[in-house]
Amino acid sequence: MNPEVNDFAAEVDYSKLEHFRRRWLNPPSNLYVTVDDIILVKGWAAVTATNINVSLRMLQPDGSIQTVFQPITVAANGTTPTLFLLRNLEGFLLSASVAAPGVFRGTLFVSLLVQRGVGSGDATLGQVFLQGYPDNFSTLGYPQQPPAAALDGRGAMQFQNPANPGAGAEFSITVPAGIHWILRSFSILFTASVAVASRIPTLIYDDGAGHIAAQAVAFQSIAASGVVQLTWAPGLVSVGIATAQQTGFPSELRMAPGTRLRTLTSAIQAADQYSSPVLYTEGFLSN
Repeated sequence: MNPEVNDFAAEVDYSKLEHFRRRWLNPPSNLYVTVDDIILVKGWAAVTATNINVSLRMLQPDGSIQTVFQPITVAANGTTPTLFLLRNLEGFLLSASVAAPGVFRGTLFVSLLVQRGVGSGDATLGQVFLQGYPDNFSTLGYPQQPPAAALDGRGAMQFQNPANPGAGAEFSITVPAGIHWILRSFSILFTASVAVASRIPTLIYDDGAGHIAAQAVAFQSIAASGVVQLTWAPGLVSVGIATAQQTGFPSELRMAPGTRLRTLTSAIQAADQYSSPVLYTEGFLSN
């Protein structure tokens, strides 16, 4: 038998072929944060101030692991994000997460990125490593989750009850700043006065200045003293009875900030009344 083989077998303990190091580890990623960098947390809340929890794990230059846990309150500031700066961190970013307990999908958008932090005027941005909509069931995570755009996926499903217009006036609502809507349905009650006329309601989507992108005419006219529940929604077939009508509307229509949903009623009378409007929308945080 070869003596060199016997010597090797005697020296190697085959029960310890694997070992783990706790210090001087090789970096597992290329995202290195220096002490001159900051991790910038940006958050937009659509409805109310919202609490999030940001967690980080950093591999420091000496091989040790540093953990960071930072609760942050994101204000409901519309198009202005809440900013929070995580400073004095150095090392390779191993993982990051954003949790939002109790939040509904689509009402909160969060972005984490590296920014150069030398001097108040240095706004040099680095890698965006985490971005999307966290909610009560979904936690954002790096590195396994790619950053998402604000208009990706599903938005916030919401019932809205705008104010009634005045007598003889049309209904109108404008998409708020920083919000996109997809109209899922719109329903409103129309009460015709005793004045003799054949009213024909139309639902219009325009740019806020009267340039029409889509419109849908109600199924049939409404006579004097008629009380009719009018409903528009994508996929509906136009039908109607004496007290209710339904009409189809374009599907997946993205309604940008500043655009408008309104009625236009032929032969509307001074005492006619639109009331109890209900919008069902899917909303996204975006300009």
